[in-house]
Amino acid sequence: MSLIYNDSRIYCSDTPFDPNNINTNLTFPLSHLFFCPICQEPRATHQTSYDIESKFCANCLTDYSNNKNLTHCIKNCFECPDCHANLSITMTDHDNKGKSFNFNCVYCEYSYVTSVIYKPKSLHAIVDDEKRANPDSFHQLCDAIRKGVLGPEEEKSPVSKNIELMLQQTRRQEQTPTPPTELDLTIKSYPQARKLTTKTSHRCCKCHNLVLAYANDKTQPTINKFAVKFSAVDYLPTISISNLFNGEKFSSQVLKKWNGTTILMIHLINPMSVKCTVNISIPSSYNVAPEVNCKITIPLNQVTLGPTSTNLIKTIPSCFLTSNTPTGKRELILRKGDVMHKPPASFEEVEENLNNFVERGINWYSIPVIINLDGSNTFNFRLPVYITLKSELPDVLKKIPGHDALSVGYWNVIDLGSVSLV
Repeated sequence: MSLIYNDSRIYCSDTPFDPNNINTNLTFPLSHLFFCPICQEPRATHQTSYDIESKFCANCLTDYSNNKNLTHCIKNCFECPDCHANLSITMTDHDNKGKSFNFNCVYCEYSYVTSVIYKPKSLHAIVDDEKRANPDSFHQLCDAIRKGVLGPEEEKSPVSKNIELMLQQTRRQEQTPTPPTELDLTIKSYPQARKLTTKTSHRCCKCHNLVLAYANDKTQPTINKFAVKFSAVDYLPTISISNLFNGEKFSSQVLKKWNGTTILMIHLINPMSVKCTVNISIPSSYNVAPEVNCKITIPLNQVTLGPTSTNLIKTIPSCFLTSNTPTGKRELILRKGDVMHKPPASFEEVEENLNNFVERGINWYSIPVIINLDGSNTFNFRLPVYITLKSELPDVLKKIPGHDALSVGYWNVIDLGSVSLV
């Protein structure tokens, strides 16, 4: 079900939502959000403050919590600069007790061989010395910018010269031929020290309430035990979209040609152990794109979703069930009978009997939506849906003072992909 969580995105910002100008930079998948029980609102990461509780290397499991300035593992833990997979390290003996070290990626074809070393050094010191002797592209750019700022040349301002250097670097990365410059040196990719993994606690920026905190276990920093965990997927209904039952699989990334009227199914799934009432508000008309008129019809605006069940198959809407497994096929027969073997209903049939295509499950509802588009344009179609949720407090939230019931309102944005009107 985790794939369903990312079908729609929730708008999280203090700026009022404008359905005629949707800012997708402020919409986030449900599975990426926290839920503040005090404010009773979803919270994105940028709406929380965080503190680093512990940090460790995910490769060698060394605890670095007491080293505040370290960001990379100081042991022999390196990762590939191309694919970030682990690097295997072998040693080769040379004359006069010299040694060289070979770094080979366990996933891709990346490899690196150090120069011959005659005095004992750590691998980090060896790689750092070779970086200074022959810097990679990033350090070349830093040195050139430093010279541009501190150099004696007066014909160009430092800002303009630095911008020119950055543009040269960008063109080089895009493999666009450029005239030779002082930056055109031999570029090497060096092994990278593995970044440390951190455990962070998050607080709501508005009320400073903890929304995520790990258990304080100094002896086992790598074990993820939560002391506080308020995730949006545990309290807000999942909203997903599909074609009609028995229709072809809906894909939001495939270019679809709409012939004026299209009927889709909106599915709402309750993740809580208590029933909830959900009110759905979709703008009847809004500016989806220039020179395009849009009209949306939905037969049901308010539904009551029952509590979730431990029987997973009962919590899946019929449109998402398949007959590929015996359990799924049996459940489809119980729900649909012979309908599962019939072709999908026509637009005219659905429009005339819209209420008959509303389907209800143990903790979910499936509601048909008629979308009429008129115009001649190709655009990215985003469907805004305002959700109002009301329910009793789940047992976990009853321990937090301040509210006697759960009441949440927020905007969902469903991306239907690229649409071509013909």
